[in-house]
Amino acid sequence: MKRVLQFIVDKNSDSTDVASFLLSKKISGSCISALKREKQGILVNGEIQFTDYILKESDVVEISLTEENDYSQIIPVKLDFKIIYEDEDIIIIDKPANMTVHPSLKYFKESLENGLTYYFLTKNEDVVCHFINRLDKDTTGLLIVAKNRFSANILSQALLKKEIKREYLALVEGKLLNKSGSINAPIEREKEGSIIRTVDFEKGKQAITNYEVLSYNPQTDVSLLKLELLTGRTHQIRVHMKYLGHPLVGDELYNKTCRQLKRQALHSCYLSFYHPISHKPLSFKSEMPTDFTTLLNKCYNK
Repeated sequence: MKRVLQFIVDKNSDSTDVASFLLSKKISGSCISALKREKQGILVNGEIQFTDYILKESDVVEISLTEENDYSQIIPVKLDFKIIYEDEDIIIIDKPANMTVHPSLKYFKESLENGLTYYFLTKNEDVVCHFINRLDKDTTGLLIVAKNRFSANILSQALLKKEIKREYLALVEGKLLNKSGSINAPIEREKEGSIIRTVDFEKGKQAITNYEVLSYNPQTDVSLLKLELLTGRTHQIRVHMKYLGHPLVGDELYNKTCRQLKRQALHSCYLSFYHPISHKPLSFKSEMPTDFTTLLNKCYNK
């Protein structure tokens, strides 16, 4: 699919070269390199120009980048997932449990990417999906998919700069001592090649999670938390809650003994960020999933 963007040079960018101007518009260096390889990747006032071309106020800069997806590597499969929002740059998905984001040997046809491939083929659209925030197979809720390279690069940078707010709901074992707090504990693989992560203050990468206790049920010794990710390490919430002594209910990797839920009790409930192209503020919410509410209702009715 071809995505075209257009900018008008203002007085602050007068006498700036094309490359510097595009970088100021959050177009990444890798995208600029790709634009240089396009036949008409960079136009100024309708004419092809190089990246060292010096711009003048009121010049019209147009960039276009084509990404092709022949869908030969992904099997299209009709799957059940909810689309919260979609435009020509992004699509927001509310992912169900038991669905990986990408295909794997074990889940070759059951991933969200398989489902999106089917969805775009039925619309006769050639879209290369770029997943910005990723969820584990059994984590439900909101995730962002960029539909072109421009949006993907801008949103990826926003994620690194902590400009995308991400909140989760979780059910954990036990009653926390504090009603709110911040966990700042670096995370690393438990051992080389393992999918299991652990807190490692010597070799781990920085990981920060804020939490707030929403409720506690003494009958089942389960707390409902709202959590905010300030970094994006693999299994971050799951590892941090285990480290705190309050592992997630149903987490088969980090809490094998608690099976009150058939999956880890984690739900991506809120996202807010600026649209990568229009810069309009966006926010999205996903209600608590049914298995959460069922477990909570059972708890309080006992």
